[in-house]
Amino acid sequence: MDRWTDYLECGGQIDAIYTDFNFYSSNLNGSGRGVALYISKELSFKQIYVDVEYVDFVVVSLIGNDKNSTIVGNFYRSPSSSAEANDRLMSVIDTLCSNYKCPKIFLGDFKVIVPTSSACRESAAYSAAE
Repeated sequence: MDRWTDYLECGGQIDAIYTDFNFYSSNLNGSGRGVALYISKELSFKQIYVDVEYVDFVVVSLIGNDKNSTIVGNFYRSPSSSAEANDRLMSVIDTLCSNYKCPKIFLGDFKVIVPTSSACRESAAYSAAE
């Protein structure tokens, strides 16, 4: 399945295949958009909610054997995102980084080129803000 609409049209039957996993999602509304995570039921975790005006992300906190957490987030950024939408996405990431002092793993479809040199980063940040 390459589209959420396919998933929704088959009644979410994929859940019956992955019975050893919990399914967490955001913004799965039949429009072909949304973000999801399948987390093994062997892991202890909880979903994290961030009060921002950005909807294409899902974040969980995985609790390890030593009770240390790891934050795992899955994000989607449309290639046609407005500057405001980009700011809202960064607000989610900033909030997670500020509020959770533990290791983090951020995955997703960001559709952005991350330059390697500081000069390139400054140039890219300027271009992205336009």
